[in-house]
Amino acid sequence: MLPTLLFNLIAGLRLILFRPLDLIGFRYTVSAFWSVALLNVLVAAGLQRAEIEEAALFQAEGLFPESVFILLVLLSGVLISRFLGSRLLQFRFPVIFLNAVFWLQLFTALYQHWSPFGLGGSVIYWLLQLWLLLVIFRVLKLAVRADRESATFRRWLATLAFVVLVQLPPYYLYPFEFWVPASYAVSEASAATEAQPELDVESVLTSQPAILAQQLQSLEPSRAGEIDAYFVGYAPWGDQRVFANEIRFARQRFDERFGTSGRSLSLINEAENIDTQALAITSNLAASLQWLKQIAQPEEDILYLFITSHGAENHDVGTVLANLPLNDLPAAGLATLVENSGFKWKVIIVSSCYSGGHIPLLADDSTMVITASRADRTSFGCTDDAEYTYFGRAFLVEALAENTNFNEAFDAARAVIASRETEAGFTPSEPQIAVGKTIEAYMEKQWASRKKSGTTSQAGLPGS
Repeated sequence: MLPTLLFNLIAGLRLILFRPLDLIGFRYTVSAFWSVALLNVLVAAGLQRAEIEEAALFQAEGLFPESVFILLVLLSGVLISRFLGSRLLQFRFPVIFLNAVFWLQLFTALYQHWSPFGLGGSVIYWLLQLWLLLVIFRVLKLAVRADRESATFRRWLATLAFVVLVQLPPYYLYPFEFWVPASYAVSEASAATEAQPELDVESVLTSQPAILAQQLQSLEPSRAGEIDAYFVGYAPWGDQRVFANEIRFARQRFDERFGTSGRSLSLINEAENIDTQALAITSNLAASLQWLKQIAQPEEDILYLFITSHGAENHDVGTVLANLPLNDLPAAGLATLVENSGFKWKVIIVSSCYSGGHIPLLADDSTMVITASRADRTSFGCTDDAEYTYFGRAFLVEALAENTNFNEAFDAARAVIASRETEAGFTPSEPQIAVGKTIEAYMEKQWASRKKSGTTSQAGLPGS
C-alpha cells in the first residue's frame, strides 16, 4: 500500500504542476483511495496543530468536516461520471483528485502561514483559487477515457459543478477543528460551569432607552471655534470582565490625555451594573453616534471610537450578556454606523481577534484605524483572569503613557506584543494600522488649538 501511495502522490505533484502525465501515472485501487484519504485527514490535523503554538487539546469533532469532504468527493465522482459519459470516471476521479489536493493543502497552508495580509495576500489567495479550478479541470480531462473524451465546455461545466458541490458546503458548516488551545478550553469549561445570572430580558431591554438618554444628556456640546474630541467605548462581550476593564481604562486615558473629558461615553455589557449602565448593543451605539452628530461639529471635531471584544473570522464583533438574546455587530454594520455618524475625523481602535478585517471597511484619508490583529489572526489575553488584553495593556496602558503620538505608540506596542506572544509560544497576532493622509496633521492642529487656549499640557495630544 505504501509504494502505491508514494507513486500516486508523486503523480499528484506532477499533475498540479502541469507536468506531462497520463492515466497510467496513477494506480486505481480501493487501498489507493483510502490511504490517500486518510493521509489528507492526518495532514489537515497536523497543519491545524502547527498553527497553535501552545498546549492544545484534540477534538474528535474535527473528523466531521473531513468526512463530509471525502463523501462529497465520492458523490461528485459518480455524478460527474454520468454527466461526462465516462463510467470509469467515478473510480478514477476520487483517487486522482485526492492525490492532487494533498499538495494543494500543503501549499495553501504555507501561504496562510507566511504571507502578509494585504493586497498581495488577496491576489495570492485568488491565484490559489484559480489554480484549484485548473487542477480540477485537468483531473477531469485526465480521468475521462480517451475514447469518450467530452468537449471542453462540458468539462468546464463539470468543474464548476464540482466546486459548488464540494468546495461551498464547508462555508455553511460549523467550522469544527481538530485542536483547540488548552487555555481556551479551560476558559470555556470554567465559563460553562460558572453560574450566570438570569436577567429579566423584558425589564432590561425596556429600561435601556432611559439609561442611555441619561448618559447622552450628560455629554457636553461642542464649542464654537474649537476642535473638540469625543470618545465612545464599546465592550459588548459581557461574560468576561477584561473587556469592561479595558474600556474603563481607555476612557480614563483619553479623558486625561486626549481632551475628551466631559465628552466621553462608555457602552458596556455587564450584569452587575445592568440597572445603571448603557449596554453595548448595536442600537445603543447607533443612537449614541446620532446624538453626537447633533451636539458636536462632525466636520470639525474628532471621534475616538474604541471597541474591545471577541471577534469572529468574518470580523463580526461578538456580543453576549448572560441570557439576553443579543446579536453580534457585523463588520459591515459597524462601517455603516460610523459613516452615518457624519464625523469626518476619526480614530477607530478595534481590539479583537481577526480585527484587521475592519481596515478595508473603515479606512479613508481622514481616518486612522488601529486593530489588535491581522485579518486572519487571533489576538490574545482575552481570559477571565486578565485585567487587560495583550493589545490593551501594550497600547493603552504602556505605550500611550509614554507617547501620545499614535503612530509611535502603535509601533512600540506592536513590538511589546510580538515579544510577549513569542515568549508564550503564540502565533503572532500582528496588529495593524492604517493612517489616512490628512488625519495626523488634523490631530496636530487640534493639539495646537488646545495649547493656544491653555486647555492642555505638553503631554496632551498626538503630535506632541
